[in-house]
Amino acid sequence: RPKRTASYPSLQVGPCEITDRGGSGIISVVVLHVNTTGSTGSQFLAPRPNCAVWTYVGETSPFPVRIGDSQSGISIGYERCRTGTFLLLTINFFVQGLTPECCYYEVLPDPYAPSGMIEIVDCNYQVHAGYQYGGIDIINSNTSCVCEPGPITCFPVATKASTWGGIKNLYQ
Repeated sequence: RPKRTASYPSLQVGPCEITDRGGSGIISVVVLHVNTTGSTGSQFLAPRPNCAVWTYVGETSPFPVRIGDSQSGISIGYERCRTGTFLLLTINFFVQGLTPECCYYEVLPDPYAPSGMIEIVDCNYQVHAGYQYGGIDIINSNTSCVCEPGPITCFPVATKASTWGGIKNLYQ
């Protein structure tokens, strides 16, 4: 049975600001393994949110050993023990600019994971169950979008344009 360990649930979806407001086209969402102290694989799900008016096109990974896909459940072997932060998947969607604001994109447990959690394999080939939910990002975020506090946090909710001088003034 997998061990539940707080140091292994570090999968995150990004980029920090996902938007489909530019009209129709292809956008990419990435899944990262973030700040791992040592992992050789993972098992998770990163499906298109129901609120996203997107069509799944396909995905790529730098790792050739994969079973399944992000939309129905995927296991990825990392080829060797890896540490730090690295890319797991780039998921591509066709969008038409119709997704409502504050649509949440989550990394979830693979429905076939025995623990019912996101699973991470450490460098000793021991399976660890992470949190029930992985990273969360917000599609078409604005200041009304809520990111619940807790062990899993969202990426920043909103950004605004600034000048280089304005950024430098923050540090004076």
